[in-house]
Amino acid sequence: MKKTILTATILLTILCLACGAKAKSKKPKTLIEHGLSLISLMKEKAGNQSFLNLMSPRNDGIAEKMKEIASGNVSKSSAVYCLSGDFYNFGIFLFNRIDLSGTWKNPEEDFYSAPLKEEMNKRFVSAIPASWNARIGSPELAAASLLESEKSFVNKKLKSDCIYIFEFQNAYPVAVCFLRYDDGAVLAKATHIFDRNFVPKLKEVLEKFGKGIKLEQVKQ
Repeated sequence: MKKTILTATILLTILCLACGAKAKSKKPKTLIEHGLSLISLMKEKAGNQSFLNLMSPRNDGIAEKMKEIASGNVSKSSAVYCLSGDFYNFGIFLFNRIDLSGTWKNPEEDFYSAPLKEEMNKRFVSAIPASWNARIGSPELAAASLLESEKSFVNKKLKSDCIYIFEFQNAYPVAVCFLRYDDGAVLAKATHIFDRNFVPKLKEVLEKFGKGIKLEQVKQ
């Protein structure tokens, strides 16, 4: 009896160790995989009428956008771009604090502490998708806000805040903001951009006002 119990204990220990080793060897998700999971969730939201009835007002413009998103194929992106760098100055431009000559108009900058400027930088990162949609129209801004999704995870390899822009053959592009916090914590926020030419237009804007900002294609 004792021998049977001992054998069972050993087998259980081996099984637990095997499970632990398997869990440790599991490869962490990439930023692209995290982004695609959020995009899939947003597609599900757009196609779930119960969710829309509960969370959104009756509006033909919003309803039309929901149909477009629900019918789009977002299982695989056609291209992914990473927007990174110093978002502070670019944020100033987005909030109309720059003149047409490219002169920065923010005399209060010297009064910002390093922690406050870092907080402002994160807010500017998050504001870029909403600012772009706001220039397109109210239904687009409302639809993007309704479907916006977020998640948190740990990724100690991410060194700075950035935005991944996902393009698709038959769907609107999506911007996923990755915001880095202490101990490798990352907050990801995904937002549709209702402009299928977002990336080409963004490149034009960056050529004029993208001081300290890089836009690079990510290998998939």
